[in-house]
Parts: sequence; C-alpha cells; structure tokens
Amino acid sequence: MSSTAKQNPKPKEAQWWFGGAASSLACIITHPLDSLKVRMQMSITKPSIGKMIATVVTKEGPLALYKGLDASMLRQLTYSSARFGVYDAANGWVKGTEFGREYPLLGRIVSASVGGVVGGFVGSPADLANVRLQSDARLPLSQQRYSNAFDALFTILRREGVTKLWTGVGPNILRAIPMTAGQIATYDTVKAEMLSHPEYFSDNLTTHGIASTAGALVATTLCAPIDVIKSRIMAQTTYSKEGVQYSGSWDAATKIARSEGVGAFFKGWTPAFARLGPHTILTFVFLEQIKKVYGVGVI
Repeated sequence: MSSTAKQNPKPKEAQWWFGGAASSLACIITHPLDSLKVRMQMSITKPSIGKMIATVVTKEGPLALYKGLDASMLRQLTYSSARFGVYDAANGWVKGTEFGREYPLLGRIVSASVGGVVGGFVGSPADLANVRLQSDARLPLSQQRYSNAFDALFTILRREGVTKLWTGVGPNILRAIPMTAGQIATYDTVKAEMLSHPEYFSDNLTTHGIASTAGALVATTLCAPIDVIKSRIMAQTTYSKEGVQYSGSWDAATKIARSEGVGAFFKGWTPAFARLGPHTILTFVFLEQIKKVYGVGVI
C-alpha cells in the first residue's frame, strides 16, 4: 500500500492556489492591456486604443505600460487564489446536493458568487495599489507618489489609514461576483456542454479556448459599469486639499451618468475585452495544464 502511495502522490482535487498561479502567469502577458483599460476609464475624453497607446509610448516610453505589474501579480495571487479556491470548494459541495444535480448552472453561479465575494475582499488592497500605480504613471516623474506595489500599500497605510486599504471594496466585491460567475461558471458550463458531445469535442486546447472566450464575453459585459466606478473611486486620494470627488459607489454612478452620459459606463470596454479575452484564455489554459500535471480529473 505504501509503495502504491509513493508511486501516485498527486492530489485528485484542485488545490486552492491553482487559480492564482494560472492567473499570475496570464497577467504577465496581458498587463499592458489592463493598464490601457484603466487609463481610458480615467480619461474625461474618449481616446481610441491606438491613440492611447501612441500617447503613452511617446510621452512615457513603452515600459510605462508595465508599471504596476508587481501590484497586478500580487492582486492575482490574492484575489484569484481566493475566488478559484472558494469556487472549487463550494461547487464541489453543491454538486453533491439535489439542487446542484438538478440545476448545475445555478449551482455554479452560486458557488462563483461566493468565491467572488471572498476574492473581492481579500484582493482589494492589492487592487487599490494596482490602480493607484497605473494612475500615478500619468504624472510627471517628480510628482509620482509610489515606486512599487508595496510602497503604494505602505504609503496608503501611513497617510490614509488601514481602512483605506479597502477603499472601493464595495464595488470591488460587486465586480468580483459577476466577473467570477461570468468567467468561471460560464467556462465550466460551456466546457461541460461541449464535452457532452464527444463526437465533436474533446478535452483539448480548442475546447478550452471556446469556453474561455465565452466566459470573457459574458464577464466583460457584466462588469463594465462596475469596473468604471471602481477605478474612479480607487484612483482618488483622501489626503489632498481638494478632498474627494466621489463619496461612494452610488455618488460616483450618478455623477458619471449626469456629466458624461450612460455610455461612460462602458468606457474601456474594447480594451477590457481585449485584455480579459486573452487573460481568461491564458488563465484557463495554464489552469488546465496545472490540473493535468497534478492529476486533477475533468470537470
């Protein structure tokens, strides 16, 4: 028995860190698009992707698009580890219930929503540092406030207090719920449906690509308004003489709608999908490979 155990030490269930590791690897490739998305959301005008890229590269250099990469990595290691880990645990339990067996899609949505709540809360400080660093990159070098993710976190902690590390946690959680449901629940559902037709589909890269693209489309559309509100709130500071522009999520939503129109809530949708699409595809490709290495079974 001990000999058999030694020959087969790999776990049979997904580990809590799988999602964070896969998302972090994908983040390295997609971070420039995430940076462009935040810049477009923070812009009062409506620049095109091409114009925004040209402006950043000309004025700040191409490496400016990678500013905040350390914060993005930290965010994925916290946010995605939590949401994927909680989703796997919750969905594993739900699938064993009568409700889960009768309504698998609803079971996945509920599990993903719980994962989104936990991930949104756990990842909020790193997300704040990420947005602040990307916003900081637009300032002249002499006026930039943070040098890296940890400097941003400690500066915010020192100047604004520990509770400010969770600035925007409300919209962050609200975004994490549809994001997790849109990405993971959609991916699992589409993949399971495709694999139920083995004459057409198998558990390969094509299936993973189609399922993850569907997840990216759903998640981007659901999250666009919340994403704009979250970025606006997180980018403001509370120790400037002028005070804050938005007092909360509802205040931000009403002010944006009144001054910029409803279309402003979908600012950055194209770069958001352009980032989320590749990021989602890469995340699930890496995730499937990690699962394969660890001997985790098919969903």
